[in-house]
Amino acid sequence: PRPVMPVAYQRISAVPSVGLDGVRHTVLTDSRGSTLVWNVRAALNVAALNCRDMRYQDITRNYGTYLKLHAKGLDGANKAGDADYKARFGKDGIATRETYLTSVYNFFAFPPTMPQFCEAALEVSREAAMPHPEGLEGFSARAFSQFSGVWEGVYRDWEKVRSDMAAWDARYGARSTQ
Repeated sequence: PRPVMPVAYQRISAVPSVGLDGVRHTVLTDSRGSTLVWNVRAALNVAALNCRDMRYQDITRNYGTYLKLHAKGLDGANKAGDADYKARFGKDGIATRETYLTSVYNFFAFPPTMPQFCEAALEVSREAAMPHPEGLEGFSARAFSQFSGVWEGVYRDWEKVRSDMAAWDARYGARSTQ
């Protein structure tokens, strides 16, 4: 039988390409410093709002603990993000950052990735609710790596199915439209 795209992946029309640097370029590719810290906070926020199955109930509690425990660092990251966007975009800085953050939230909430994302978020949330001797940036770098792995895995799976479908079509002929 011809390979079939899993239902969860049917909403994906294309995946970001891998650049010459070997990195798949997404809205999150250049996350560093305070932006990285804030984007990990955004991922945990999306998880707390969207990972509603009972097995994920700890995410919301862990996220609340994370916000309290790391309030000062998160506030600093937010202020640094605002300052960076104001410096780069002038009077349009905050609006530009808000547009960027909307794309970040949408990226994390992409339905085809939710099962894997919620699993990763549960793990990350457990660590997020603890003090981090290496600092919030060190934790965020590790957490970001876990979250990035979710999308990379989904993208690789999607590309493999597409490749398998094309190979089948080349061998047996294109699928009929009936």
